[in-house]
Amino acid sequence: MASAAESVRRYSRFFRDSDVRTVLDYGAGTLRNTRFLANQGFSVYAADIPEQIERIIRLSSAIPLAGVLEAEELDHAALDVDLVVSTYVLNIIPEG
Repeated sequence: MASAAESVRRYSRFFRDSDVRTVLDYGAGTLRNTRFLANQGFSVYAADIPEQIERIIRLSSAIPLAGVLEAEELDHAALDVDLVVSTYVLNIIPEG
C-alpha cells in the first residue's frame, strides 16, 4: 500500500493544531491520504469519480470513514468539512 502524500503527512500536525476535525479527500483514489488522516483521528469523507466508488468502498472496509461520495454529489451534499485535500486530481477529473 502506498503511503500518504508527503504534504499530507507533513501538515497533519498543523491541521490538528488548526482545529481541523473533518476532512474531504477529493479524489481519494487508493485511499492513501484517507487512511492516513483517519488513523490520525480525523473524520474523513472520501470522494471520487463514479468509476472509483466501488473500489473505494471495497478498500475502505477497514477504515472508519465519515462517508463516501461520488464527485458529482458534492454540489448538493451538505458537508461541513474543515479541510479539503486534493493531491493532483483537479487536473484529471473531467468537467461534468
